[in-house]
Amino acid sequence: MIFYVSKLDSETSLLFLISITGLTILIQTNNLLEFYIALEIVSLIFYVLAARDRKSVKSTESGLKYFILGALSSGLILLGLTVIYAQTGLIDLILIFDKIEFELSWVLIKIGLLFKLGSAPFHIWVPDIYEGSPTVVTLFLAIVPKIAYISVLMRISFGGIDSILLISGVLSIFVGAIGALNQSKIKRLLGYSAIGHIGFILLALSTGTFLAFKSIVVYLILYIIMTLNSFTLVKELEISLIIELRGLSRRNRIIGFTQGLIFMSIAGIPPLAGFYSKYLVLCSILELEMLLTSIFAILCSVVSVYYYLSIIR
Repeated sequence: MIFYVSKLDSETSLLFLISITGLTILIQTNNLLEFYIALEIVSLIFYVLAARDRKSVKSTESGLKYFILGALSSGLILLGLTVIYAQTGLIDLILIFDKIEFELSWVLIKIGLLFKLGSAPFHIWVPDIYEGSPTVVTLFLAIVPKIAYISVLMRISFGGIDSILLISGVLSIFVGAIGALNQSKIKRLLGYSAIGHIGFILLALSTGTFLAFKSIVVYLILYIIMTLNSFTLVKELEISLIIELRGLSRRNRIIGFTQGLIFMSIAGIPPLAGFYSKYLVLCSILELEMLLTSIFAILCSVVSVYYYLSIIR
């Protein structure tokens, strides 16, 4: 990813650096004002990056959709922060935790962050942004902000099962599996795949256990590696349709074999790394005896195995 960023123009590189700075502040700050200012700085930069390709109608459309839905999610987060301040008169996150454990304000903030993450049922913008944005920008949006937003959710999640994150996680796994079945464009396919991955992370996060947090860290690391490999293939081969992968193993055996392994790992086929990341998540939710949720997640993973193996075939 650093290699691709080094090849960008100075304006795009500067936007990347500013957004990373904003995300760093977002993760570290305990001040609600700093939190929202950093969130807005990052959001505005993402809108510009999504519409960076001025000659592309799809890029402009994706930037506009991102702006409208992003503004809605930012408004929900601001409303939640306002309610917290009205109730407590505090802006220090650590002090606020001692006064409010579960209120409507936290619900609004979590829904706003789920919008930002692109989890179901707030996922409608994800496939369009993945398809319309320049590939390097899509790669950046697929990895960096997700790490920050998940870190924030981990900080504001309380003990016990979080029903909001649980429902969103289950829906995300289902949408990610079903939505990718009829896709012909590879970036949209990766968009739905990302929704499914976010679903598994949210399932673990909803339990609030120490094992769940460990599984999230492992899942994020493997997700970053697999996403980097997938978008590197799209960027270097300059492909947009899945059918353009036909014959790749004959043209370049090493790339074809490597990408086949990546797709199987994303699908969660043992003994590849993607299987173990999902296995850890399932262990974390089975720790709380959430058997039906685990079975549902496994069935959706089987569906995703089908379309990834179809691509490899």
